[in-house]
Amino acid sequence: MHIQRYCFFVLAFLGVCSPTYAHVKWFNDYDLSRHPMPLIEILNTQFFLLMGLATCAVFLARMVDNVWRVDSPRVFLKRFFLPSQDYVTLLVRISTGIFFFSLWLQGKVILTPEIFRVDEQFVEAIQLVIAIATLSRRLCFISGIGIFVLYGYSAYLHGIFHLLDYVFFIGFANYLVWCSGSNKNQSRHITILYVTLALSLMWGAMEKFSYPYWYFPLLDDKPYLTFGFDQATFVRLAGFVELTLAFLLIFSRNMLLLFAIGLNAIFIVAIVDFGKVDAIGHLLIMSVLVVMALEGPSRFATVTFTSGMQSASIRSAMITTLFVIASLSLLGLYHFLQYYLNP
Repeated sequence: MHIQRYCFFVLAFLGVCSPTYAHVKWFNDYDLSRHPMPLIEILNTQFFLLMGLATCAVFLARMVDNVWRVDSPRVFLKRFFLPSQDYVTLLVRISTGIFFFSLWLQGKVILTPEIFRVDEQFVEAIQLVIAIATLSRRLCFISGIGIFVLYGYSAYLHGIFHLLDYVFFIGFANYLVWCSGSNKNQSRHITILYVTLALSLMWGAMEKFSYPYWYFPLLDDKPYLTFGFDQATFVRLAGFVELTLAFLLIFSRNMLLLFAIGLNAIFIVAIVDFGKVDAIGHLLIMSVLVVMALEGPSRFATVTFTSGMQSASIRSAMITTLFVIASLSLLGLYHFLQYYLNP
């Protein structure tokens, strides 16, 4: 009962910040040549208060996960279907095919709406080849190589800093190359999918902390989205929600099911406000969340829950400390790279 009550409050809290999961660069003007807010302005009292709340949320989630005494395979949705079916490969192939076929039909972008092309015909050709190759598992390595090529070309045109928002494409490319060959060590490549997705979301949180004013025009047009918060506070709060959930996608066991379903619900709610561009743009992310709900936790979560002689509270404290270190390190890295790449 306590777990159900906790989960209800978690999902209600997620709903507060759902609209900001629409990628702001797809709908508003942005300027990466401008320096982000100085760290001294970001690291204020409100920031550390919210960081404290996020840290407590991570610790609480880990403790609840530790007392949720159910074997992970019995929690996740795969048990309701054919347990022997390789749903990961199926979902990755289907979502990749639909995504790149949609890009080919649209014809103006390379990977995402703001990563546009001029008249390079080879981009359209690669997008179509990627989509077609996903029809056969043996040819999926072609799709993976094609994604690597488009990611590299996008970085060449728009800068590697910009493409760090979309590092999950690397996870998809890696998985597609792997799945067309050997069937061994699948868990390693599923973990890469999870980690690259989590890093993309955590990097998006750094953007909310560093460029909150990018979101203000969107909130001016849709003021009801802030739920009564002032705009700056709302964007920062949304950043911490995104940061916390992204981290827990890697380091949760049974709770992962709830986080994956909750995050997918957030993306679906955002589609109501932002339409089919948002739906297609987040298709790959949503497909990985479905994989999580079906398949279960990453190798990182399995190791941290089963290894060592420490008590559950000590392990939870260690992961919570890692969350704080990782969050502040990513924020520092975000600013270092932005100043270094755009002096």
